[in-house]
Amino acid sequence: MDRRPPRIRDHAWVARIAAALLALLLGLGLARAADPGPPAPLAPLRLAVLEDPQANLDFVTIPVRSQQGAFTPLPGTDLSLGSRRSPCWVRLDLPAPKPDSGQAWFLELEKGIIDQVDLYLPLIQPPGEWLQVAAGILRPRPPEQEDFRSQVFRLPADLDWGRPCYLRLACRMPLSMNLRLWSDDGLLAMVYRDSLAFGLIYGVMGAMLLFNLAMYLSLRDRVYLNYLALVGSMLLAQVVMQGHLRSLLTMPSPTLPQLQSFTMGCSLFFAALFTRGFLLTPVNAPFWDKLLNVFMVMALGVLFLSAMNRADLALGLGYVAATLGPIHGLIAGWVCLRRGFRPAGWFMLAWLALLLGVLGFLLGHLGLAPKLTLVLPASRTLAAVLLAFALTLRVRELHQEREQLAQSQRRYREMSMTDGLTGLYNRRYFESRLASELDHARRLDNPLSLIMLDLDDFKAFNDRHGHLAGDQVLKALAAVLRLSLREGDCACRYGGEEFAVILPASDLEGARLVAERVRAGMERGLFRETPGLAAEVTLSLGVARLRDDEDAHGLVARADLALYRAKAAGKNRVEMAD
Repeated sequence: MDRRPPRIRDHAWVARIAAALLALLLGLGLARAADPGPPAPLAPLRLAVLEDPQANLDFVTIPVRSQQGAFTPLPGTDLSLGSRRSPCWVRLDLPAPKPDSGQAWFLELEKGIIDQVDLYLPLIQPPGEWLQVAAGILRPRPPEQEDFRSQVFRLPADLDWGRPCYLRLACRMPLSMNLRLWSDDGLLAMVYRDSLAFGLIYGVMGAMLLFNLAMYLSLRDRVYLNYLALVGSMLLAQVVMQGHLRSLLTMPSPTLPQLQSFTMGCSLFFAALFTRGFLLTPVNAPFWDKLLNVFMVMALGVLFLSAMNRADLALGLGYVAATLGPIHGLIAGWVCLRRGFRPAGWFMLAWLALLLGVLGFLLGHLGLAPKLTLVLPASRTLAAVLLAFALTLRVRELHQEREQLAQSQRRYREMSMTDGLTGLYNRRYFESRLASELDHARRLDNPLSLIMLDLDDFKAFNDRHGHLAGDQVLKALAAVLRLSLREGDCACRYGGEEFAVILPASDLEGARLVAERVRAGMERGLFRETPGLAAEVTLSLGVARLRDDEDAHGLVARADLALYRAKAAGKNRVEMAD
């Protein structure tokens, strides 16, 4: 029998404690990372936007259009323009007065993936000139752009703070971001908090991947492969979406939306596979299992649109599936929980965390709620931890079910091999055991003996005292046999009031002594359940030893013949076979 599940069960508490510590560490780290620190010394930027549906505006006309009032002011520093295939222009009115000298200043566009960014900065010297900084399509990066996951530009020392800056943005993904102005100290504090938060997020998800990889190698359960694929694809989606991949690899920005939509499609597909394998929805929730096919088709649609370089449509379809998928998971989990599958509770908590994260992300990018950078990564990480809890509990549940099944099988096997009244083995087991012992005796050249015994005048006893008293006598004989035999001997009810005893490694004289011990014990009547019954039933026994050229049938026939001789000689005696 496979011993691995018990070991996993015995050490499952270690996994749960480790996962709880990782979740606590993640929470503390994110709380520390969310600390806004000291307030910025500058007033916030003022934004205004101008649509360019024909993509035919150049920077020569932009300042003029700005003076003509063509730009639409936006509230705050939150840029939420939704999905678009045409570029737009953004005017940034810098805070006045000019900050004190001695500090470098940075402009951050808090978005990891933008197809193209053109930044136009007004200069004091020479008067009226502009510095154009291009990002997102040029490699290597210009010196004005910092190496960070989001777009960060170093502002020149001779920047004219009295005039606005202009941005030309082109992005097939939803154009939603915060624009911030940082000093040297503020940028350093922001990078520290950001690195701490994402370091914890990626560390916890990496730990979950390694732990469950070890579980898969130990248990070879396919649901762990689905978990690894799901968490791995979510981790890769975060690395791409948050801009960490762009900051690490030399990769043109136009390919990043396509890669993000591809990783999203993979996450959706593996989430459906994991749900089906973990909850066993074909058995526990057939209706909701059919709906999983819809989400799989949607995930394949996201992958197809991504391959066709339509990242905008792919992401739109992906966000719909990412919102409806957790809702479906919650309902399917509730159905399975009501059917008694307890790990579905942890599964529901994980899907609830994913749903809240996706809703917070979408509402923030639609401008309906504060934009929180960590809400989606943190929810994915929490879901990975909760699903690890669920898998651990699932292993324990499945092991308990296998133990119960094994016990039931053993019980049914014993019932098929034992006599219901006496608890001794039945004739079917006797024939199988005798054949096995005969082969064993010939192979090792050991003796083998057999006792056949029968209750004397048992029918008359039943007629006088009734069948209940007769059943007591049969139980008493079974008790005598258990106390009179060695550990390796086998007593069986051969049929009716006839019994048989197999004595491995026992010669004829040893078998005779055992037979006498059984006969005497029954004669004394020490095991009768009714004290008033007299010892009216005795035993006749026949003993035979296996011959060299004899089979099992011949051994039983000679022992049975000796039994009949004992009855003919006056009963209550032991006879030896020839």
